[in-house]
Amino acid sequence: YTSQGEIEGIRQGKWKLLVKRPRRARRNPGNLTKPEILLFDLEHDIGEQSNLAQDHPDIVERLQRRMIMCDEEITQNARQPWFKDEPNS
Repeated sequence: YTSQGEIEGIRQGKWKLLVKRPRRARRNPGNLTKPEILLFDLEHDIGEQSNLAQDHPDIVERLQRRMIMCDEEITQNARQPWFKDEPNS
């Protein structure tokens, strides 16, 4: 998750998927700029140097679906924020 609470990546087994939206798109959700899709095989590329997204579109699609499902589940089950009552004036 980003510091703004947006899901940006997932890891499953040896695969790590990052979906990075440009900063402007983060500030302006109406901006339709395409995100950068990064897929790494951490078993063979621990330094995340080779983006394999173009070579494995099926894995990208599967991990993106899983990422959305996880985010929806976390959002649905999130606790409401708790604020300590202010003392009476």
